[in-house]
Amino acid sequence: MEPIIVDTARRIARELSADDELRESIAEQCDRVTASPPGEERERAIDDLYLLLAGREHTRRRMDELLPDDFARFRDGLEGDPDVRYDRYACPEGDYVWEVFDVDEQPPAHCPHDGKPLTFVRADRC
Repeated sequence: MEPIIVDTARRIARELSADDELRESIAEQCDRVTASPPGEERERAIDDLYLLLAGREHTRRRMDELLPDDFARFRDGLEGDPDVRYDRYACPEGDYVWEVFDVDEQPPAHCPHDGKPLTFVRADRC
């Protein structure tokens, strides 16, 4: 049995105009999902299909209309970046912030603007 997102994507593709290149991309991605063995590879292919459909306002909205609520991953708020917070080192003056994206990176000890020591701020406090 194909994942519900594949059926939904194929329906959305049929609704697009015949000359819309997204139509072919959706078909190719659906084929990739169905050809992938169950497991991590298939999950990546499904995620890529969601992202492909979410890349356009019309197809994202259509996907949200057709998928049951517990399958709609992109409902409400794809317009901007997700609200992801990171630990950071901040200047007390507020003119510099160094976000911790990788635990192996070493932050600068002082603000490059005014030389003041940077203060650690946990992500849940940002």
